[in-house]
Amino acid sequence: MNKQPTAKVNVIPDKNGLYRGYIYTDGKQLERTSGYFSKTNCITYLNQRVDYWNERKNLNIPKYVRKDL
Repeated sequence: MNKQPTAKVNVIPDKNGLYRGYIYTDGKQLERTSGYFSKTNCITYLNQRVDYWNERKNLNIPKYVRKDL
């Protein structure tokens, strides 16, 4: 049986009020944003990286959708 990898994207606030983004697949961290961003910029950059991973590595990672809108 061919198991599909489970993937998720997460944006969390840092101590100084800025945000970091993470991409996980099968419980392992695939990528972490390297800079400090406002929430909107972090989500935008993270979704660009999701597009990269989905296209290049043939993964099915969902884009991050902002929940507080």
